[in-house]
Amino acid sequence: MKRIMNVFNEGVLDLLANAGVAIPYFFCLTLYNQNKNIFVFALPFLMLYTFRALGMLLTTFITLPASTMLSMSNLFGVIGSLCMLGASNPVFGIIGGVFLGLASSWIWPYYLTVRSRGKMDKEFKFNRMHTLSMVLTIILLLIVELIATKTKLLNLSFILLAFLFFTAMVGGMNVTHRLTFYQGLEKKPKFRINSFLI
Repeated sequence: MKRIMNVFNEGVLDLLANAGVAIPYFFCLTLYNQNKNIFVFALPFLMLYTFRALGMLLTTFITLPASTMLSMSNLFGVIGSLCMLGASNPVFGIIGGVFLGLASSWIWPYYLTVRSRGKMDKEFKFNRMHTLSMVLTIILLLIVELIATKTKLLNLSFILLAFLFFTAMVGGMNVTHRLTFYQGLEKKPKFRINSFLI
């Protein structure tokens, strides 16, 4: 059972890494479309889009290991999704959009880094069971989104998204614990500005 859960978690991680931009983007857009006459629901969408773009620039200043950043991006996804449950309050909507933007910006590059380093050590294996868990997750996303859209209860989508980001975070920890590359301390070089003025 534990092995099945690990495989499921890693499959969800792979799905969110590849579609981590599209899923929150689609949910925020749907939320705005359902509430077009209320401006406050445009704020999460705007923050998501803005911080998705700024996220990669911010990584220049961050010196944490890729494995830590992968976990952090998933944690931000959980926090952002839960904040979106209160998106009618502009503060929660803005915070939710910011966290979802950063999560969607960081999850793919850091997952790719972890995955490629695992392949170098021949320790990262993606099998048919991972693919099956991705397919099941897509089906679950479609069913929940259909129900949420029909019933106008889009909170269901954000609850599911929070659950998926949490699952992906567990999957990311499973993957990095298997890779010998991440058993030591991996640090990025500190950011330096090269300029003739300095």
